[in-house]
Amino acid sequence: MQKFDLENSNQDLIAKQTLKNAQKPTLATLLNLGKQLKTQSVILGDVSGSMNGDKLTALKTTLQAVWSPGMRALIFGSEVYEIEQTDISLLSTMGQTSMGECLQEAWGMSVSHMILITDGEPTDWSKAEILHEAERMKEVKIDTIGISEQSKYHDDYDPDFLRKLASITGGCFTDCGQPIKLSAIVQNLLLNAGSTALREGEQVKGGVIAL
Repeated sequence: MQKFDLENSNQDLIAKQTLKNAQKPTLATLLNLGKQLKTQSVILGDVSGSMNGDKLTALKTTLQAVWSPGMRALIFGSEVYEIEQTDISLLSTMGQTSMGECLQEAWGMSVSHMILITDGEPTDWSKAEILHEAERMKEVKIDTIGISEQSKYHDDYDPDFLRKLASITGGCFTDCGQPIKLSAIVQNLLLNAGSTALREGEQVKGGVIAL
């Protein structure tokens, strides 16, 4: 995977905590930091050749609207790139739909939640291969979004495939339909993921205190 010089803050987070306390991080600190890193979300955005016009504009607008410190995003066309906020305005469509490679890269990150946005079908892996891998990695929740032009209705993507991919991992599939709806959908999914992470964080905190 090629990168746009995204700053890797995972190790820095532990280092800063250590310096702040002028001592080695405690077990509770490490557990809490590890949990924070594992509850990150990553957005996977399709920029293949068909994602032009209103769809690409909607993707850019959405990424700008939801971006916050620690946010991570991958884009996929013929290649897979990890981007930072300053790259969003430069995004353009490119070639094929390397969805399988993008998912593989995302599974290698310290995240527990993905949002996959696409207007098409994978051209690198078969759908069966992706579903098989999702079953193996099903602890990572995947929410899927199918996006179309305003005048069309899922003419290029396979809603059944996206629904199965989400279902396997405990996520949900959203048939976006019109690009203008994308930002609100993604914001809602991130809000739900954040609420889940907060509940799980409280459970971990309780476990640490019990020790």
